[in-house]
Amino acid sequence: MTDLNLEIVNLPAYAAVGLKWQGTFEQAAQGEIRSVIRKMQERLHEIENRVDPHFILGLSYHDIPGGFTHYSVVKVDDVFHVPEGMTSISVPALTYVSKMHTQDESIEHAYLGIAEWIEANGYKPYTEPGRVYHDPLPIKHEVYELDKILSGKPEFKILIPVQIR
Repeated sequence: MTDLNLEIVNLPAYAAVGLKWQGTFEQAAQGEIRSVIRKMQERLHEIENRVDPHFILGLSYHDIPGGFTHYSVVKVDDVFHVPEGMTSISVPALTYVSKMHTQDESIEHAYLGIAEWIEANGYKPYTEPGRVYHDPLPIKHEVYELDKILSGKPEFKILIPVQIR
């Protein structure tokens, strides 16, 4: 396996506000996630108390057979107001395997390499209690820079929550 430039990071809990999407992998491949991200960019001004206005988070939970739930959100100091048609989500403090995904890299290859690394290094993917998942990497978080997000092949940070076996 090539060097994946992975690191382990601990991130504090946070709240986020944004748009929720549920669908199949086929729908996502046809551009529905990109559409949600575009809508999120257009509606950013509606979200109060944003922590970092330069980043959008893509939080994917593989909790649907053949598909997943995706949140296109921004971190907020506190959830005072959720604009119409949006939702809020709380993410606990977690340990993540982190990797910067570059434009010239296959996303499938990146996730496969991360999954292999997690298994080989004594970790297991984190899962939320009481939730059923349908993917070897059940939770995938991505951090997008606003000015790069919708380019043809954006660069972004991949964060996979893990726990020790």
